[in-house]
Amino acid sequence: MLSICEDAREEGEADVRAIIHRVRMLKAADVAPVVHGQWEQIKEWATKAKYRCSVCGREIMSAVKVNIEKYPYCHCGAKMDLEG
Repeated sequence: MLSICEDAREEGEADVRAIIHRVRMLKAADVAPVVHGQWEQIKEWATKAKYRCSVCGREIMSAVKVNIEKYPYCHCGAKMDLEG
């Protein structure tokens, strides 16, 4: 007959084996590399400005007083975190 400590240890080992089995059964994530870019200001007027994505070239208009950081991603998926 097992002591209480040995019994608990065996149960714990069984739990660990079950967790390892579940992790191994997980499917791999479908991921893509992160693309980094920046908004390049191409034109400025009194109340607005035009910016271009350095990755795909998409242009957006933004109020001059609105910080361009309001747009942390382009529609192409680029993360706009590069410094100009």
